[in-house]
Amino acid sequence: MSNVPFLPPSSPFVLPSDPFEQLMAAYGVQLQYMKGHECPCVLGNLEVPGSPDPACTTCNGRGTYWDTPSEPFFGLLTHIGRTNYGNEPGSVMDPTQGNVWEASPTITIPPSQVGPWTQATVYDAFIEPNAPQRFNTTLVVGGNPYLPYRQGLSIASTGAVRVYDATTHSVVSGVGYTVSSGGVFLADTYPNGTAYTVEYYADPVYVVFRTAGGAPHFRPLGAVGNPLPLRLHCQLLDIWTRSRSGSNTSTSPFAFGSG
Repeated sequence: MSNVPFLPPSSPFVLPSDPFEQLMAAYGVQLQYMKGHECPCVLGNLEVPGSPDPACTTCNGRGTYWDTPSEPFFGLLTHIGRTNYGNEPGSVMDPTQGNVWEASPTITIPPSQVGPWTQATVYDAFIEPNAPQRFNTTLVVGGNPYLPYRQGLSIASTGAVRVYDATTHSVVSGVGYTVSSGGVFLADTYPNGTAYTVEYYADPVYVVFRTAGGAPHFRPLGAVGNPLPLRLHCQLLDIWTRSRSGSNTSTSPFAFGSG
């Protein structure tokens, strides 16, 4: 007698669209979509062909820039603790960038959420609004003064900035500063190269950018013939911008500064 494996029928064991929509409504989060564009400065940089122009005022020297955020919609954002999906949010020591805050969520958009985000692809970005987190970003005088996370930005009027004094090899707190369009500017004059850290709250931003499975694909859920939910593997903006950081002073609120 031959051993024939049992294959269950596709229905009702698959998740039809109605229960899936109910699942998303119960466990989904609010998101905003930002369409990404590859900047032509990458090919226009004659000094280093194929690399972004650090002086580009549109992309902040990263080769990619984004449109303004869309209206909010609901989707599923999950951090799956498997090596092929990426770890949950946490701090990690990167061999090139040093200590970084990393997260690699999977964003799932149900078919009912119709909008430009259904065409999302690599380099597009998603904001998780109304989910502020506390970030610390180190900037450098003479470099890019703009924070990487600017949506829902909240910075204390005093005490949020600390400067490193290279002469005394110590950290100076209580320095004066101003905030404008997501940029943090020191009130006193410091020499170029002086590092200062900004503590602030902002909504996290995720870029569709992954080595494995980074391109958009559709989840095989739902009855035959029905629209399928879109799944996107993303990466938290911090490490992404550090690896593509520029040195200009663009005021574009959606190009994102160095992390």
